[in-house]
Amino acid sequence: MPDKLFLRPQAPYDTHNALYDWALYDLAGQKVSNGHSFSLTDVEQHLVQNGVNKVSAQLFWPANLAFNTRVSLPGNQTRYIQQALPFAVEEQLSQDLEGMHLAIGAKTKQGHYPVACVDKAMFLSFFDEIGANDAGIELTSAVLDASQLTLGRHDMVICIDQGQALVRGKRQQAVTINLANLIAYLDTVFLGTVDDSASDEGNFSLKVFLSESSTQSAQLLMAEIEQYPAIEIETEQISISAFELLCESYFHEGEAEVNLCQGVFKVQKQGVENWRQWRAVAAVLLAAFVIQLGVFIGKGAYYHQQADLLASEVVADYKKLAPNSRRISIDRLPRIIKGKLNQSAQAGSTDQSFLLLLGEAAYQYRNTADKSGLTFSAINFNEQRGELVIDMQARNFEQLDKLKQQIVSAGLTAKISSAVQEPNYFKGRLSVTDS
Repeated sequence: MPDKLFLRPQAPYDTHNALYDWALYDLAGQKVSNGHSFSLTDVEQHLVQNGVNKVSAQLFWPANLAFNTRVSLPGNQTRYIQQALPFAVEEQLSQDLEGMHLAIGAKTKQGHYPVACVDKAMFLSFFDEIGANDAGIELTSAVLDASQLTLGRHDMVICIDQGQALVRGKRQQAVTINLANLIAYLDTVFLGTVDDSASDEGNFSLKVFLSESSTQSAQLLMAEIEQYPAIEIETEQISISAFELLCESYFHEGEAEVNLCQGVFKVQKQGVENWRQWRAVAAVLLAAFVIQLGVFIGKGAYYHQQADLLASEVVADYKKLAPNSRRISIDRLPRIIKGKLNQSAQAGSTDQSFLLLLGEAAYQYRNTADKSGLTFSAINFNEQRGELVIDMQARNFEQLDKLKQQIVSAGLTAKISSAVQEPNYFKGRLSVTDS
């Protein structure tokens, strides 16, 4: 299975000299390696040198290069929604619609669709550069970087690092802006100029992540944010960069709601490649299933043969004890023995009670999973009390107690008495009655 590679381009956004923040994680979410300000060629060489020949990549597209909104569209069929989408966002865009790439997410509970709009030519240049590699890097998804932040129970999350602020709002805002412009943006949110200003509970819950390098410089900024009315602020200092926080958020929350790799940028080979990866596994599983089925059939035939052999031995042994018996078969033998026991009970014999207690105790002993070291040393039956007493040896008390519990579960009464711990074994007396 491929590892997960995260890429985030740095400004200036030119594919001829593009530099990336990158990080490689295994599928368990553990970071393997990472780097800052690497060219894509350097990233590929690092992967090849470390023997990584297959990797699934996710691109964190800078949210300051995108416009995101939410729209209401009638119907649920994907084809009609895609046709209506350009008309729904056209009036909100200042750039020519033909030069924009529109990506849409799943419908929310409120009935809206989140939409991300990026410059088609710029996104295409990065898409082609990442796709044209010999290191086995396959771009499977691209999301706005700020949209990957984990919201949790908060209405908004902000990550401040290296003079930038990544902002994600509860209603599909995803913004990456210069730190100097953060207060101006928050004015539009907290002073009610956009519809995301009010939480359903009345108070606005805000969480701010501060990198270690930004803690001191952001003190004045945090003081300004605290002045907004009806706002609850939670601050957390992080020892990792904003980029690494995005990577960690992926493994906590999964992929963001809008994947830019759709439409003309859809990764066509993903499903086929996944099938090719698992085809060999499926073949092995099918072969294992056929082999296991053959084993079950063989065991069934063997056990059926052993059952027939045992039945013939039982009938032969009974005929030795009752040589005058005729027409004896394994099917009739249980009814014959039960009838003789009933006759003994009607005659006032106590043998039936002894046999029933002994038979049940022996049956539960035979079904005990762990019989190693569990042995009988003496068996006595008190006719007056109707009590079967078995002196036993075991490796530990748990063995004896488990046998007692099995006998009790069969409807009899059992107790352990005279329990003594010897140097190499445990000695106890098991009393069994039918009441």
